[in-house]
Amino acid sequence: MDERSLLMIPGPTNVAPSVLSALARPTLSHVSDSFADILKQTLANLKQIFRTKSGLILPLAGTGTLGSEVALANVVEPNDRVLAVCNGYFAERLGEVAVTLGARVERAPVPWGSVADPNEVEEKLSRGNYKALLVVHVDTSTGAANPIEKLGKVARSRDVLFVVDAVCSLGGMNVESDAWGIDVCFTGSQKALGVPPGLAIVTFGPRALKTREERKTPIGTYYGDLKRWAL
Repeated sequence: MDERSLLMIPGPTNVAPSVLSALARPTLSHVSDSFADILKQTLANLKQIFRTKSGLILPLAGTGTLGSEVALANVVEPNDRVLAVCNGYFAERLGEVAVTLGARVERAPVPWGSVADPNEVEEKLSRGNYKALLVVHVDTSTGAANPIEKLGKVARSRDVLFVVDAVCSLGGMNVESDAWGIDVCFTGSQKALGVPPGLAIVTFGPRALKTREERKTPIGTYYGDLKRWAL
């Protein structure tokens, strides 16, 4: 097999030789000073990519799907009402993850290939007491990019948590977690970040951290509980 076969797919993407060579380095102890230094620098670099100064970032072994579950499991409780903008396959699936966690999910359907209208989303949010707004920035199934900056303003004006799936976009498009009011954002390593599959990366902003702290019901995940990672 050609070691430099060109992958013309959304992900996994081709990985630079320098990244591949780094993977060939000897394994480090996860409790060593060397590993701790690398992790500290990695977290600092990820904050720059997510454009956040105050967020807690969790790089976890898993796929983007794990990222979606960890993102929602920490801030959504059973019977919470959430609105999911659905304009593609992964947008539909993000809503399904919330349903699995016991949320009452209402979908804002948008024709595939089109993007959400912030005014329509605001009108839907005005109808009830929602906990969160779920949006996929760029759905891989269509390539349509939702206007998350404007949607973030809508979410903040309605005082709902803004959860963004940036698996397809982060690293290839601008994602301003702090400036755009994104409370929870997650991605995977295998697309625009240009590294091999295997990492789910989730960031939680101050409002999301407060929501996790104030849960009224036990969280339904052990590995994905941000409080265990933040110790």
